[in-house]
Amino acid sequence: MKIAVITSRATSLMNVARDIAYVAKKRGLTPVMLDYIANPHDLARMVDSAVIVMTMNPLIARSWFLLNRELNRLGVPSFIYTTVEGRLPLRHIKDWIRRDVLFVANSSYTRAKLQETGVVVLDTVLHGINLEEVDIVLKRRDAVRRIIENKLGQGIIFGVVASNHPRKGLDLFSDVVRMVREKTRDAKFYIVSTAGAKSLFEGIDGVYVDTNFGKRTRTEILAIISAFDWYIQPSLAEGFGLPVLEAMALGVPCIHLAYEPLTEFSDPKANIWVPYDRIEFFDFKEGIEYELHLYEPKEFVDSILTAVEITKKRRDEYRERKEMARKTAMNFDVMKLYPRLIDLLDEVEKAIQ
Repeated sequence: MKIAVITSRATSLMNVARDIAYVAKKRGLTPVMLDYIANPHDLARMVDSAVIVMTMNPLIARSWFLLNRELNRLGVPSFIYTTVEGRLPLRHIKDWIRRDVLFVANSSYTRAKLQETGVVVLDTVLHGINLEEVDIVLKRRDAVRRIIENKLGQGIIFGVVASNHPRKGLDLFSDVVRMVREKTRDAKFYIVSTAGAKSLFEGIDGVYVDTNFGKRTRTEILAIISAFDWYIQPSLAEGFGLPVLEAMALGVPCIHLAYEPLTEFSDPKANIWVPYDRIEFFDFKEGIEYELHLYEPKEFVDSILTAVEITKKRRDEYRERKEMARKTAMNFDVMKLYPRLIDLLDEVEKAIQ
């Protein structure tokens, strides 16, 4: 039995698609990975079912929605495994999307946002982490740590992996970094992002901006995360927040804002949750009103300073946080979670017959 796993070339979506293909293969299926929209009639001759991994963005994802509808009409069971990072304007959700397109949510938060629009949500399947890949990556941790220290010097390394999209919050976070560096020289920051992020951190010492976001392999990114003392998620909006889970699986405690969906899987015994001050919805003309969780920089600064103290002076607590992060992440093994996606295809097949 052949299963198509179809997505775009976006790095985050491709990573999820690869994990689904990995689980499908372990389940005895033959995965066919595609990073483009294929003709549904061609696909119907190639595969027996399909999982489409795509963001729920009704402006840019309409062709993917059409692919899902046409595959099911041709008798090839399929659905869209999706994420949402805010409010979906109802004017963009056409009747045929509500009637003919099938969705699976990647978090309870995503599911709630989908249900507000009236679309069909089959289930919620949280994102997972490939623990086999994690074990391979951990063998490279010390070597990568040396590379990072060559760029930043020794200290407590706080790391970020994020694009420079406004919802990722790097603009506001640069103020946080500046304030932290004024209070302690122990905190160093390694930021993997796009070239546009470099100007945000100009003039702040103790910061290295790696502009290879989207260019490095997933294994390389995981190896970099594994070398951090703390992972920081400065995002103001998320549909899941997979880097936090990846960091936890690598035994790296995290600092992030305390909003859903991050709080659906993050453990406060391992991680530090930063309170947000207010919610504002922003429309960047992308078909989504992003739900941005805005905070007072001082709150984030204090959380990082607490992490510095834990790492330097409360070593037993730091070790316990690392162990708890890894233990919590074990519950999100892709081999435990993603078989549900395969089983859902059987349910879709029965429904479309």
